[in-house]
Amino acid sequence: MAPNGTIQLAVRGDDGFVYRTGQTSPGSSTWLPWAEVTGYAHETAVDPTLSLAADTWVVAFRTPAGDPKLLRYQPVAARAAESTEFVEVPLTPAP
Repeated sequence: MAPNGTIQLAVRGDDGFVYRTGQTSPGSSTWLPWAEVTGYAHETAVDPTLSLAADTWVVAFRTPAGDPKLLRYQPVAARAAESTEFVEVPLTPAP
């Protein structure tokens, strides 16, 4: 469940990319069209995981090379013009 009360889903598509959909409003039976979340920049080798993080939600997955990826949802009004509503969160390995 996203902070706005809508149910959100993320899946690994047959093409190896991560797609998401969600309710148009809390409790609605209307869903958004499926949309790829990385701008087709990163394939995933595993099913993605969705999680809440403070006031937003994130998608986590691993690339076929084994690199972990974390993408944070950022609504259109809060971001520059990009091809996706998700921005990559830089990950640094533990020392």
